Amino acid sequence: MSDEIPDEVAKYQKLPDLPTKNRSVKAGKYAIKKDGEEFVEAEDSTIKSQLWFRSPPLTKEIIQRLSSVQLFAESHDQGEADDESAGLWTWLELVLLKDEYTDTPINEGGIELAWCSHLNPLSEDYHWNNGKDFDVNSGLLRSLKENNTIGVRICARFQGWKLWAQKALLVLDIAEDSRESPPQYDKILARANVVQNALDEVNYNNGAPFMPKLAEQVMLQADALKSDNERPLRVLSLDGGGVKGFSTLLILQAVLDKAATGKQPFELFDLIGGTSTGGMIAIMLGRLKMSVADCLDRYKKLMSTVFVNKAPLFAMFQTTFFGQGYFYDAAPLETAIKETIKKENQDPEVLLNDPTNTDGCKVFVLAVRKEATNNRAPVFLRSYINPHPDKKAEIPEVKLWQAARATSAAPAYFPSTKVGNIDLVDGGLAANNPIGWLWTEVATVFTPGRSTDCFLSIGTGMPANSALSDPKFSVLHPKDSAKGLMAFGEGLVSAATNSESTNVLFRLLLDEFAPKTRQPKYFRLNFEEIDPDKSTKDLANFVNLAEMDDASEKAIKFMETKTKEWIKNNDTLITQAAQALKVSSADSA
Repeated sequence: MSDEIPDEVAKYQKLPDLPTKNRSVKAGKYAIKKDGEEFVEAEDSTIKSQLWFRSPPLTKEIIQRLSSVQLFAESHDQGEADDESAGLWTWLELVLLKDEYTDTPINEGGIELAWCSHLNPLSEDYHWNNGKDFDVNSGLLRSLKENNTIGVRICARFQGWKLWAQKALLVLDIAEDSRESPPQYDKILARANVVQNALDEVNYNNGAPFMPKLAEQVMLQADALKSDNERPLRVLSLDGGGVKGFSTLLILQAVLDKAATGKQPFELFDLIGGTSTGGMIAIMLGRLKMSVADCLDRYKKLMSTVFVNKAPLFAMFQTTFFGQGYFYDAAPLETAIKETIKKENQDPEVLLNDPTNTDGCKVFVLAVRKEATNNRAPVFLRSYINPHPDKKAEIPEVKLWQAARATSAAPAYFPSTKVGNIDLVDGGLAANNPIGWLWTEVATVFTPGRSTDCFLSIGTGMPANSALSDPKFSVLHPKDSAKGLMAFGEGLVSAATNSESTNVLFRLLLDEFAPKTRQPKYFRLNFEEIDPDKSTKDLANFVNLAEMDDASEKAIKFMETKTKEWIKNNDTLITQAAQALKVSSADSA
């Protein structure tokens, strides 16, 4: 069943056909018309595509004068989905074909020249939908060469998704004057590949099967490597660290004060990613749109509410850890999160995904599957839909409070939390410093060709040295055994949540190879102070800001004093990060 023809489509149906021999075409709009059904069906996560129709071969003169291309198509999908919030997975795209005899898109340096026109809305009835207007700055127009044709492809991905298309108009606007030269996809791909190859090398050497990796589609299709003239991005990465997230917020406030843009974090940053308590802060700043000052106040209250009734070491270990597997009840944490959401005038049961926020700050937090913490990538919980994921979102309809609860479910401290059919724990076990995952997320959401002026990564303090002791238990000496087991557990957690090894890798990669090469754009701000009393001649040790569950007034005061001293002593670094934000913000004003 077809709907009524929209006025714009009816108008364009009257346009003249683009002449087959189009050497001397007058300026104006032309339409390539298609009337004939085509169908495609996906079987799994592999994209299935079908060429529907194409333009005639384009002359050099027409290519130089082509000012825009836009597709209008009448289509429909299967009309239902298991989970509509997981995204739409049928679409139409425009591809460049070498000539009128070729059916596969041009492959330029390993990149398929294909661009998404538009997603197909969920409906079992035919409807007309218009696609993106590709103008003179688009990679599509700038990549055209003599005798190329523009093809229209229908596509589907993931099992159960199908697409039917029956009528279309490909509208071409021919201008009087010629336009600029084509983009250089080989250089964009080369920069992305350098970072990815370095990631792969680290994966191999560490035996880590779950380090960050770009989705294949991002590395193989021009639409995902676009280099259109868009303003540079600003992204923020926040480490985990329990109550030490208070230090993170103090450092962020110092940067914003120095930048003096007059904007809040959700207005400055395009993407905020966080793990554990960094994830909770990311949600507060980006999704709830709180100021840093309000977040500091709320965070301090939240931590003091959550970390209460701390029993003596052995009693806590014996009755709580052996009895139920964690030290703290999750109920106060969940209640505090919901109260925070409510105070920001939102429904405590609101979803993390905000479909109304198309251009504003995007937020993701990381959690880990409880049953596979050692050999799986972290689970992404997003406030948006990633257009180029390596797989469908595992939990697309997660509630905001569930996301905050999941990313901060530190093993031994809190029980895991179940969202849908998946048990989740603290994302810090796989990515305590989420900068690597942030980079791959930037590349897939905004494309590797999009320039980034500021990657700001803030830690929760360089931890004191943590040795991995041998676990021992004796019924004759239970208190000593409890301390030994606690030390062993802390050593494992410290090893798993090492943030600085990630920082060392990305500091070099992002400054050297991300768009706008060899310009400082990665700033790592993390409290660090040598502890002379604990250091030796051969091995330096560091001042520990706080235990991750010590929210006492004394601990908070010590952390505040030490962090402010560090900020004062690192004014140059703070100023550099602030300047990057200030310049980038001015460019987008």
